[in-house]
Amino acid sequence: LEASLSSPWDLLAFEGDLLIAMAGPHQIWRFAPKANTVRLFAGDPRGAELRRDADDLLDSAFAQPSGFATDGTWIYVADSESSAIVKLKPGGPVKTLAGGDPEKPRNLFHFGDEDGKGPGKRFQHPLGLAMVGDTLYVADSYNHKIKSVDVKTGDVRSRFGTGIPGRADAPSQFDEPGGLSAHGDQADLVDWYSSFEGRPPVYLVHGEERAQQPLLTKLRSELHAPAEIARYQQKIAIGA
Repeated sequence: LEASLSSPWDLLAFEGDLLIAMAGPHQIWRFAPKANTVRLFAGDPRGAELRRDADDLLDSAFAQPSGFATDGTWIYVADSESSAIVKLKPGGPVKTLAGGDPEKPRNLFHFGDEDGKGPGKRFQHPLGLAMVGDTLYVADSYNHKIKSVDVKTGDVRSRFGTGIPGRADAPSQFDEPGGLSAHGDQADLVDWYSSFEGRPPVYLVHGEERAQQPLLTKLRSELHAPAEIARYQQKIAIGA
């Protein structure tokens, strides 16, 4: 399959396919590996740059969609140029959850650093998203903060970062954070692995060794898992 992509910023696994945040044409595309096709999934077919809520996915519009997250029901999109967080369902609708100009969807200069509920000057160029329970975490890049959004109420709160660019732990500082990831803690990972039939092999590839080693010990001692810490440039045959 040959396809011309323009600034694909993020991917989201979706019903066996991949959604692509196409920041260049201000659209969301869908890539189907089995069918070997890619097509427009959501956004203005002409690539209009604005934030537009709609009941139909192809009647909606985005302004540089850059990040995805999902809670299994809604797909959340960091709409960077409108400084808003938008949510959508696979069959529609598309709705603004927080941020953005509530009256002028073409206004791409409605940004700020205000906590509060719903539309308003909540963000400045949000990029990355991560879902934890009912809370959506946002890498609010130009505000140098990590913020949270209650997906049930649209309430936005500053969680980490002083708003001053820098790199520090206490108090926490960031310099244009652009991405986030979230996963369970050690107990969650062990519980997840225990749900598998048999004991499939485990290769720990994420995190620092000081965090990997206790998890490795727990998997081996409690579940007798064939687990190991993956080595640099190690080749692993999956499904062999």
